Amino acid sequence: MQAEKPALPRPATPDALLTVNEAAAVFGVCRATFWTMVGDGRAPKQIKIGSASRWSVCDLMDAIARLKATARAA
Repeated sequence: MQAEKPALPRPATPDALLTVNEAAAVFGVCRATFWTMVGDGRAPKQIKIGSASRWSVCDLMDAIARLKATARAA
């Protein structure tokens, strides 16, 4: 059976914080790929709140804009 893709996150304000599943869905990738993107700098680093990792919607949108600009320039 094929794994179900995570649902796109709920509409969020720019200062909202998303979980790894929600952040990965914004990028349209699985969690493992998203973590790889965080590690190589294509996605922003997480914000740690205790032991939880969260990502700012604004930071995610900025990273996507940079990726699009890089793809267009290539």
